[in-house]
Amino acid sequence: MEGTMPSQPIENGAVMDRVERPCKECASLNLNIEKFVIEDDKAAEIRPSLDSLRLANERFRLGTLDSITERAETCPLCRLVINSIAKDVLKNVDATKAVCHLTWEMDGRLSVDPRRALRERRTRRLRVTWSDALLKAFESYLVLAAPMKYANSDLDYPKQLNRETQFLGRRFGATENKKNLIREFLRLCENNHDRRCTEQIGIENPFMETLMEPYFGVIDIENDRLVPLPFEGTMERLEFEPYAAVSYVWGDTGRMDYRTKISNIQSRRKSGGLAATIRKLPKALVQSIRLVHDLGIRYAWIDALCIVQDSSHSWSLNSRAMHLIYGNATLTICAADGDSRTGLLALDEGQRPQQQIGVYADGVHLILHQPSEISIQTSKWNTRAWTFQERLLSKRCLIFTRGQIYFQCRSTGMSEDVFADGKGRGWSLDLVQAPLQMLTELKKRSMCLKRMRTSTGQLLERMANREAHDSYGRRLTGGPLDEIQFKRRLDFALTLPEDPYHVRITASSQSAGDLKEFPDQSFLQFFTWRASFHIVRSSESNVEGDNVGAARARCHITDRRGDKCGSVVVNKTWLEKYEATGQTTFEFIAISDAKSFSQQEFPVWTYYLPKERVDSEWDLYFVLLVEPFPEEGIHRRVALGKVFKAAFTLSDDEWKEIILG
Repeated sequence: MEGTMPSQPIENGAVMDRVERPCKECASLNLNIEKFVIEDDKAAEIRPSLDSLRLANERFRLGTLDSITERAETCPLCRLVINSIAKDVLKNVDATKAVCHLTWEMDGRLSVDPRRALRERRTRRLRVTWSDALLKAFESYLVLAAPMKYANSDLDYPKQLNRETQFLGRRFGATENKKNLIREFLRLCENNHDRRCTEQIGIENPFMETLMEPYFGVIDIENDRLVPLPFEGTMERLEFEPYAAVSYVWGDTGRMDYRTKISNIQSRRKSGGLAATIRKLPKALVQSIRLVHDLGIRYAWIDALCIVQDSSHSWSLNSRAMHLIYGNATLTICAADGDSRTGLLALDEGQRPQQQIGVYADGVHLILHQPSEISIQTSKWNTRAWTFQERLLSKRCLIFTRGQIYFQCRSTGMSEDVFADGKGRGWSLDLVQAPLQMLTELKKRSMCLKRMRTSTGQLLERMANREAHDSYGRRLTGGPLDEIQFKRRLDFALTLPEDPYHVRITASSQSAGDLKEFPDQSFLQFFTWRASFHIVRSSESNVEGDNVGAARARCHITDRRGDKCGSVVVNKTWLEKYEATGQTTFEFIAISDAKSFSQQEFPVWTYYLPKERVDSEWDLYFVLLVEPFPEEGIHRRVALGKVFKAAFTLSDDEWKEIILG
């Protein structure tokens, strides 16, 4: 990112952000801490207005590039948006036609299971998007900064990770402390993550064969030489010394050929044999080796030094083992700031860009954050299939790009400008499109298919077992619904005004014959999940194929915090009646599982669930919007919609009886 911020005063060693008034357009967002931070406290109900619900669930048009540029002179939010774009790109964009939109997105959700997510602290970010194709590479987020008392968070970083900072913006610390921050990222992964990142490998693993092969070697940083990686195979598992790998773009090596060749390999095997070469390596490699050593890792693997470059034998055998070399490295350093001569800009005081921070209002300090994948997409490093393979195969990557540090592993992603959760394992928007998740997801899908086959077998067994059905003939599936059914009997208690003393579960003993004063009662009485949600009319008019007719209106369904969790189409006359009174809250009941949202129902995927859209199947309920009629003792159907299951808490107080008329 380029651009400069106004000079900032310093108080007690912390940078104090300058307060400015936002422009009229940005002021209409009415940003406050509560909009960015979500406390899942059921007692803390909020009653947002229709306007605030629309603002939170639809794209907000910030304006064209030229108008935002003009307002950036005095508006802190507009300045952040403009400073996200490289200046050399602006000259190629039609500033009168490029339109910027802001969209709220959920971040930091740790669990898809709503029962586990009840007490989670989540955050929202404002995503900055552009209509111009050239500006897609500079899309970013506006993240609420953690309170000023965390401005100096370089020291004792793990103790700064608490509910007050979780998934909020972090101010950059001193460059000399970056290595300590990286060390903490690595420790969080090693100490808290599951087997995807920390699994011990057995002696049958093919990496043991690689370790024994004469073509595989590493750099011994302490002795400046090439050596085989020390290892020991016990009866149960393979133990080998930790090592780091480096992924980089070579660049022009003509002036200084530092590659290992047949002619120099023997001298580089001797103690100190690499010392002179390491001092003259391109900047990115020198910095990587120093960083690896400072992290307490003695060995490193760099292809130009560890592979005999003019030996087809060495090249062929090492290239066949790439998945093992990168997959078993403790860490892969990805130098994506440029080629090998550029260096790791985040570790270079004179090269790294200044962090962009603006003050929207008292306590609302916004940090401009660019996800790693957006930054990486425009890098030269990302254009090489070889480097993509290296990253994909690694279990942990430390990525240097656009002067920032990003840590990605097979469990999560962490950035130096956003505080992680307390154990460094929460899902984050920084994981979106991350290649390290690909192999994990493939494994998950394979396991899901296996589970589906297993579940089918179990289901066939249950069909022959009378205990596999509840007292109403419904099959049990082991879900939350079954828990409540096992916990207590579903005894109906609601009665109708005309039959007030008991719930009728049998045919009447009094024959009514054809008498009209005793008509059949066409009611449906059952237990289901029942919850209150907001509905607000959608004003999105450019969603392809969304023609609901002149008499109906598409509405967002939002949870009690105002985040969109579903969609429904209602009668316009019915909706206008309640819009006139300002009522937004209505009752919904779950009636069955639903597979997915259509593009018309959810045109913008906002990660209400920590999943990609294509992965979110059967995470929904079909729901009925119902209206109570107390005098008659019933509810009546208004409309059919879909809602994320996670929007229901699936707790006892939501499992309720209803009579539907």
